Amino acid sequence: MDMGIALAASQTIISSIKYRNSDQTIDFIVIDKVVNPGSSGSPVFYKDKIIGIASNNMNQSHLIGTMLINVPVNIGLVRTSNYILELLDLV
Repeated sequence: MDMGIALAASQTIISSIKYRNSDQTIDFIVIDKVVNPGSSGSPVFYKDKIIGIASNNMNQSHLIGTMLINVPVNIGLVRTSNYILELLDLV
C-alpha cells in the first residue's frame, strides 16, 4: 500500500430520491454505498453526466458504556448538481 491519492469507482443503486417540499425539486439522492471520510465532494456520474456530489452517509449510533460509536449502514447521500449550481450562484 502506498500513501497518496487513489482513484476508485463503483456502481451503486439509487435507493430513493428526496424532494424539497417548497418547490418539489430534488434535494438529495440516497444511494446504497457508504461515503467514506474524505470522499465528500467526489463527483457522482450517471452515464457520462455528473448528477451530483457525494456528501454524507447515514450511521447507526450505539452507546457502548460511555462511548458513542457510529456504525455506517451502507447508505450514502448525494447532493444534486442543482445544489452545486446554487452554491456557485452564491459566490
